[in-house]
Amino acid sequence: MNSRPFLPAMCVPALVIVGRHDFIQTVDMATAIANGIPGARLAIFERSGHFPGIVERARFHDVVRDFVTALAP
Repeated sequence: MNSRPFLPAMCVPALVIVGRHDFIQTVDMATAIANGIPGARLAIFERSGHFPGIVERARFHDVVRDFVTALAP
């Protein structure tokens, strides 16, 4: 199922995370998703494949923390 037509209707904050070397979810695919969601943030992990949370753990935590913190009132 192609869900891209539904992305512009998303009205929640979105963080799209992708590893530069991910062959399952490519950077191009992640970019298209992020571009389709209003206000979405894209984080590309340059040294990672499909598991940036493991390969680049510290940066992953920083990116997610910063994203969630920015949501706080």
